[in-house]
Amino acid sequence: MDIFRADPSYQKWNLSGALNDDTSSAILEALGLADPTKPTLFNINSEGGEALISLGIAHELYRVLPNLETRAVGWCASAAVTLLQGGHIRSSTPYVSFCTHPMKADQKDLTAQTAREF
Repeated sequence: MDIFRADPSYQKWNLSGALNDDTSSAILEALGLADPTKPTLFNINSEGGEALISLGIAHELYRVLPNLETRAVGWCASAAVTLLQGGHIRSSTPYVSFCTHPMKADQKDLTAQTAREF
């Protein structure tokens, strides 16, 4: 089963699983093929993953797709919550479980300066 799937016919994306290098590559590839004039729905069901990856992807999603809706479905934890913030419209289905915690990067606290350097 694919962790990330993109349906190019109407720009519906689904993430089920952790945010890692493979997932981020697939998301960025779909982003490069996306039509910014069309609405895009990005369903997120993820336990999280790499903090810096989620910050970078959320930034690119927000910058490139002005009609992006991110929607939490099922489980949205850790870095996935950051990814959810990349949408211009953010929503969730009923009974979604959210989990957040302070971000860490390489055992150091993530600061605004660290995020800008990313």
